[in-house]
Amino acid sequence: MPEAMSYLAERIIQFYEDVDGFYEWLKRFERVGVLRKVERDGSLIKISGKVNTGLSLKADPINNLVCLAFAFFGEVWPFLPDTKLAFKKIKRWWKDQIKQKRR
Repeated sequence: MPEAMSYLAERIIQFYEDVDGFYEWLKRFERVGVLRKVERDGSLIKISGKVNTGLSLKADPINNLVCLAFAFFGEVWPFLPDTKLAFKKIKRWWKDQIKQKRR
């Protein structure tokens, strides 16, 4: 599990680029019992996991990464070894997205 947060950062990028694929990815975790319930309501995905939370396309990717981490790992997610790397990855992607929109 040393790269768990970096993997979640990649999935958050998928959330913004392919919400349907991301939703299907989450549903697999519901089917095997890792997450209790996953529901989609337009651009909002509600997740019942270790902590009940939700993701929104209208929210920033850093907030969504934190929410996804809470769903999978509960309150221990900040102590995962690659948390800083995951934040760097998502910040870099977000910065690139903002630059592209300004062009």
